[in-house]
Amino acid sequence: MPIDFERYEFLKHHVQLKNVCLHELECRRSNGQDNRLNLSLERAVGEVYEENKIKIYLKATIHFDDHGPFTLTCIHEGICESDGQIGSEEFVQFSHDQIVPLLLPYARECIASTLLRMQVPPYIIPTLDTLQSMSLNHGNDIQE
Repeated sequence: MPIDFERYEFLKHHVQLKNVCLHELECRRSNGQDNRLNLSLERAVGEVYEENKIKIYLKATIHFDDHGPFTLTCIHEGICESDGQIGSEEFVQFSHDQIVPLLLPYARECIASTLLRMQVPPYIIPTLDTLQSMSLNHGNDIQE
């Protein structure tokens, strides 16, 4: 039976993510057996520079309630660039609000591939409801 594909339209926003890099990675294997895994996300925004660029950061940490088989923290850095058609305050606010949706795929891939190389039980970051999370956090940093 053929799959019926529906066309998806792209609308370019005034702010674009231009560059992402793994800024920091810290991970350790251990002999713990705790399986009560926790994921915490923290976000940060740098200062606007070159009038239209800003650095954004997402820190993802996986830890256990007690002593688990591993710990892992990764920090990704991205650069958002404005086309100049929005104000400075709106640019900073948009960049702050979009950190998790923009950088979470990079953290998800980093965590999955790092755990695979460490030969520990896999953990895939679950799909998040971004709109509900933004509403729940309403201007606060996302944490566990």
